[in-house]
Amino acid sequence: MNKKPAHNFHIPVMGLAYTIDSLIRVAQFGISSVVLIIDEEIVERMRDFYSKKFNFDFKEISIKSEDHRAERITAYLDMMDDIVTKKFKDFKEEISKNTESLKQFIGMLPSTSDLKDGLQNILNKKDNLTESIKNFIDHNFNPGEIDVNIMT
Repeated sequence: MNKKPAHNFHIPVMGLAYTIDSLIRVAQFGISSVVLIIDEEIVERMRDFYSKKFNFDFKEISIKSEDHRAERITAYLDMMDDIVTKKFKDFKEEISKNTESLKQFIGMLPSTSDLKDGLQNILNKKDNLTESIKNFIDHNFNPGEIDVNIMT
């Protein structure tokens, strides 16, 4: 089995920064989202907020910088990728070790999901559960994709 999307939907652009951080909230579940980048001031405030929340170093990018808009957006997207990567790794670890968390995740997946079928088959076998789940997830599960819509 190859790594297909876990879900058959994504979160679309929803105007004026409503989806600026949706991926941070849902990507670990394999849900994709479009991030709307419209105002670099909001982007910078969100970067400050999430830097504090995840204990990242934060150095404000001044509006006096020659290309502050591009620098702020790039820094935010890089930070978002770091957060998604960390949360995805943590989530994979959690569902590999905690059967209840795994069952909750399986319940979120669409009934047509190959990922859902594979995980349920592993749960039914009950042989070397943690290692089997970990291997299956490593080979068949991706975080949600980050798509960006930059409006000017």
